[in-house]
Amino acid sequence: MATGPELPKIIYLPPPSTFSIKTLHLVSVSYHSNEAVSSLVSNFHFLESLIFAKCNGLRYLRIVGSRMLGNLTIFDCPQLKSLHIKASWLLTFRYRGVLPRFSFEFSEFMRLADAMFDFRKGPGYRFMNRDFNVFLRVTRYAEKLTLCRWTFESQKMICQWNFLWYSFIAVKELWWIDYLNDEELYNSDTLIYFLKFCPSLEILSVTIDPESYQVLSTGTFFLEITRDTRLKNLKVVKLDGFRSQEDEISLAKKLKEVFSAEPKIVATTATSNGKSLRSLVKVSELEEEECSFCYKFVEEVKHINELCPKHPHMGL
Repeated sequence: MATGPELPKIIYLPPPSTFSIKTLHLVSVSYHSNEAVSSLVSNFHFLESLIFAKCNGLRYLRIVGSRMLGNLTIFDCPQLKSLHIKASWLLTFRYRGVLPRFSFEFSEFMRLADAMFDFRKGPGYRFMNRDFNVFLRVTRYAEKLTLCRWTFESQKMICQWNFLWYSFIAVKELWWIDYLNDEELYNSDTLIYFLKFCPSLEILSVTIDPESYQVLSTGTFFLEITRDTRLKNLKVVKLDGFRSQEDEISLAKKLKEVFSAEPKIVATTATSNGKSLRSLVKVSELEEEECSFCYKFVEEVKHINELCPKHPHMGL
């Protein structure tokens, strides 16, 4: 018996607003689908967690109307040039890659507690110092924070200390990504000055990345701060990637001037078997008479996680 051609099956898909999707992880976005992705994401009204990772075709992204979005992560999307976010309940924002043009629509309900701004690859456009103000405005409630030195390297940025004073008052865990230059010793001036705006800091991690973006220095002017800026709650300092123990000692000496507590200071060094761990200890009374800074680093046998908890943004 002859039969006619089989009719195509029609599958009905409800509009995105009726989906109860709570987590969305995108790993591939083409250039031609940028507008569709922005529209789709903004219409998932129940979305709580959104992740973009290695989306090479993603050039611009607009997230508006995601009322329940609490976690937004964007990692390694090298073509991203523009990012607009309106998310009233955002609690976690993690970004790693080239800095695009950012714009946030703020609300009184935003309480960003976890903020990762890993811009060590530098800006993807002609960056102006005032452009970073958008990030300062959203970090007031952040307890976990990642920042790069270059974003604070210019005179214009650092002179805005009244703005900075209220931007980092809640930070308890800071990962500071730094770089090396041709100076004789590691220049920690920007870091030391920045720490004065973090009165609640408990754990400090400093990583030297020789490939991190750096700005051409034209001289930095630090305004004098008359308030008490000594860190009273600092418990642990972790140093990683320093080129010499002399650099580590130099930083440790300056750090001693900005905190009143006595934190554990540890340093890691890359070896053929992984990483060795050293702790800063006070020298003996016999050695004390012969040194200007009465501390030195000694080898540790304990695992680093026993002495220094890992910053939540490391290893992501």
